[in-house]
Amino acid sequence: MKKKLEEYGAMRINTQRGKEVWMSAKRPTLCNLDDVGILSRYNSEI
Repeated sequence: MKKKLEEYGAMRINTQRGKEVWMSAKRPTLCNLDDVGILSRYNSEI
């Protein structure tokens, strides 16, 4: 799952104090989609 989310550019991983911290990434391409389009995109990625 981690690898797939990184491939989509949906998240980035930072290391803080020796632990991985998963951070969501900005995805400006989703701003132009309607609600159904955003949900469809997320569901297809998961």
